[in-house]
Amino acid sequence: MSRVHTIIKGDTMYRISTTYYGTPNKWKDLVKANPQLDGSARIYVGQIITIPDEIEDITNPTKIKKIPESIENVSENAISILIDDRLFSFFTSYSMTFEIDTFDTFSFSAPFDDSLEIYREAFRPFAYKPASIYYGNELIFTGILLAPETSVQPDRKEISITGYSKPGILNDCMMPISSYPLEFNNQTLKQITSTVCKPYGIQYRFLLSPGNPFEKVSLEVDKNIFSFLSGLANQRGLIITNDARGKLVFWLSELDNPIGSFKEGELPFISCSPSFNYQSFYSHITGISSTTEEKSSAKYTYENKYLINRGIFRNYNFIAEDVSDSEIKKAVLSKVGYMFGDSVSYELRIHGHRNKEGDLFKKNTSITLYSPGAAIYRETEFLIKSFTLNRTTGGDTTTFSLVLPGSYTGEIPEVFPWEE
Repeated sequence: MSRVHTIIKGDTMYRISTTYYGTPNKWKDLVKANPQLDGSARIYVGQIITIPDEIEDITNPTKIKKIPESIENVSENAISILIDDRLFSFFTSYSMTFEIDTFDTFSFSAPFDDSLEIYREAFRPFAYKPASIYYGNELIFTGILLAPETSVQPDRKEISITGYSKPGILNDCMMPISSYPLEFNNQTLKQITSTVCKPYGIQYRFLLSPGNPFEKVSLEVDKNIFSFLSGLANQRGLIITNDARGKLVFWLSELDNPIGSFKEGELPFISCSPSFNYQSFYSHITGISSTTEEKSSAKYTYENKYLINRGIFRNYNFIAEDVSDSEIKKAVLSKVGYMFGDSVSYELRIHGHRNKEGDLFKKNTSITLYSPGAAIYRETEFLIKSFTLNRTTGGDTTTFSLVLPGSYTGEIPEVFPWEE
């Protein structure tokens, strides 16, 4: 038995495969089932194609042996998740968010067949299953499956699964009670990280120097590990995230050659919305080191010329704990960088998940954007703070959270996007 489908605007064989079979990976079989296409996936509005009721599913987890490391049989744009050495590629929609200064997350939706033991085992509540996600044959995520939740509707059964990268557990949990009191005297950030990551088996790497040792810091019994580490990292001018293999990463935002350029009114541009936090933008930011019996405090003030030149005075002071005189400037510039990141951001939405060169978007990279409707009156380079890959029946889209280039580094832009 077969059905027929009349092509409408926006249809692709990839999307039609997902609609009828719950997986995009059958699009090649659909092409074979329609000889009038002459082996091509090219279709046009009004064309009628045949939809077979059954096509052998090479991605059915009940038929897959242990997945080969190269994932050679997976199509270029397929999203697959590996759980218990079995590959699942049957998702009807997904959302994956990649962050520069916190941990990556994912959310998937799919049909649920409770008659299959492999489904029941893979998606048991509170099993905290290891999960790896591939885009085509590229590993993009290694983490933990958190919340498989099923839903029974009159005409279908569905499952929603969410998860986060391996180091995400550091944001949930604290150190074993036997570890306390937990004090670190004259230890570097790298040494401290080694201690607090050990109970959870989290690996880490530093892309920059961990900086000077901390004279004396302590992890309170009721404070989670990530909050403690990120506070220390900020004092050393670093931010924390994860890599695709689930390692904790300490790095700094960097601008290289932009990986994409987008303009309002030109594809793949969809929309752009600015967000301004006027209460967190300051003309002066002063950091003051803490005073001890051995030394007096030092201070450093950053001046935001954009406000000062307009006669606007807005002052902010903070105490920089356990910061030496030589590091007080770095601590202030780190605070200034976060001011830029918190004060000015843009949400850009585009079609697709790849740039013009065919590469997947990456975090800690930049793009250029021109959007007068969003008060971006000149082509401006923005840092990608985070981006979310979405796939629904409406197609593939990417949503970027963009911040000023000086975010996280304290380097104020020479000209802001809204200046003409």
